[in-house]
Amino acid sequence: MPVLITRPRAAVANATALALLDDGAQVRTFGPDPTPDLRAAGAFAASGDHDDHGRLEAALEQVHTLVHAGTPLLAGSTDRWLHEGVRTIDAAVRAGVQRLVLLSLPGASVDAADATRVAAGVLEDHAQAADLPSVVVRTALVDTAAMRDAVAALGPVPDEVVVAPVRVGDLVEALVALDRARSAATAGHVVFAAAGAEPLTLDAWLRRVGVRGAGGATDFVGRTYRPGAASSPLRLALPGPWVEPDDGRVADLWSFAEIVPGPLAGDADGR
Repeated sequence: MPVLITRPRAAVANATALALLDDGAQVRTFGPDPTPDLRAAGAFAASGDHDDHGRLEAALEQVHTLVHAGTPLLAGSTDRWLHEGVRTIDAAVRAGVQRLVLLSLPGASVDAADATRVAAGVLEDHAQAADLPSVVVRTALVDTAAMRDAVAALGPVPDEVVVAPVRVGDLVEALVALDRARSAATAGHVVFAAAGAEPLTLDAWLRRVGVRGAGGATDFVGRTYRPGAASSPLRLALPGPWVEPDDGRVADLWSFAEIVPGPLAGDADGR
């Protein structure tokens, strides 16, 4: 039975779809924009908006696992992202989907200090209450080209924040491992945490990947300007937390998937 991945143009979603296809899985995607690369690789790509119930539910028919891979940090509206997530989960339940994998954020809670983590907490609660097994993956800041560009556009940022960036390739490998570990369970909810190989401050990350030079100046050469970046949910969410406390309440994704996350490179391995 196939996997359906939402927002397939986002770096993690696109790379996960390609990796699952390479692993022999049947893959469908659903989102507002066409994805010719995924079609060419063998995915069934359905175009549509999450408010189009008919198209969404048709795409979800006979799907085993829904991977909801929205990008709340780079979304223009946290409320819109939450609305899409709730609609998608509800449609999955109506379509008889057997499992949900939801990408979320460390510190997601209805009591969080920033609106993005509050929305992520609301969506996690909605997933837990839904009539299907659910897996939440709370990832630290994911090191993509789009994320680097967005942070560069923010201007001054809290340099002391520890973000522990996650490589796209490591996260994708873990998501493929989750798909291989399909279960016959009809209920249940588990939360995993995924932080990068080393805890880096925001400043150290920007220097490591070349966004900032040795003198502390931001390098804008070759970067994509994103309108509204200065007021995006990312700015309010940036103070963190980006690493889940090791208190036994959240499982470690890398241990489950038997993955040792690797070091960051100068070039991001995703959009």
